[in-house]
Amino acid sequence: MSRIVLFLLVLSPLSIIHSPALAQEKVQMVFEEFVAPDLKANLMIVGNPTLKKEAGEAFHRATLHAREILDRLDPLDPAGELAGLTNQKTNGTFNVSHDLAKILQTTQDVANKLREPMAKKISVDLEKNQVTLKSPEVIINIEPVLKGYLADVIVDDMVKAGWQDTFLELQGIYVAKGQDFNGYWKIPVVDNTTANAHRAFFYKAFHNVAAATVGQQDRSLSQTDSDLKSVTVFTEEGACKAQGLAAAAYAAGATNAKKILKVAASRSVLVDQEGNFVQIPEEKK
Repeated sequence: MSRIVLFLLVLSPLSIIHSPALAQEKVQMVFEEFVAPDLKANLMIVGNPTLKKEAGEAFHRATLHAREILDRLDPLDPAGELAGLTNQKTNGTFNVSHDLAKILQTTQDVANKLREPMAKKISVDLEKNQVTLKSPEVIINIEPVLKGYLADVIVDDMVKAGWQDTFLELQGIYVAKGQDFNGYWKIPVVDNTTANAHRAFFYKAFHNVAAATVGQQDRSLSQTDSDLKSVTVFTEEGACKAQGLAAAAYAAGATNAKKILKVAASRSVLVDQEGNFVQIPEEKK
């Protein structure tokens, strides 16, 4: 993983300058789809331009898959799968979908890293798609990791469809696979300082990397009082894990976030209320 460089930009951090010389070979193709009315997925693919239609169709199928999962697991749906589990109000072992099992396993992994009590109150069997609740008082909230999981699903579907060089952005969640046509994908960490400009770090994703930025703008954290503007976590363990760690660190506040992320994440960036960027681990100047 390479160092992160600080830039002052007026343009979007995802702006790309295309090279006509590459038009006959692999080029970068840009697509967008809505997973939900308020959740847009932006995808960049590097590939043969003659296959753009096939790439767009694969992306459409992937976002439909993500939408189906979102509809089924919607935390706000009283008739959804998650509500069916949490309404049990008893301990025991319950059958769930593979999607919910994977999300709960990630949630448990994050709780383990943070040494939270929840880690001991739940266990997940991914082979049997079963969840064991060891206490009737377990509180399960998947909203802080759900977007990350949907991003993982979309990119996994694209890879299975044969698209190896992809970059997905899903409302602050990033998943980078392979490379851009001019090098490694770059993941931005942004602080909007004015209406017309922002400061941004760009992180070169040398390997398959996911990143999640959470902060004041997140609906799931709207009731959280934090002395941070945002937290961004980079990991090779998927966007679901990245989002879970970022949400936990944001809620913990600056001092505790530094302690958490030094142990739990390979790289992260905190933005405090003054707009200062704090890199973990700290970059040497």
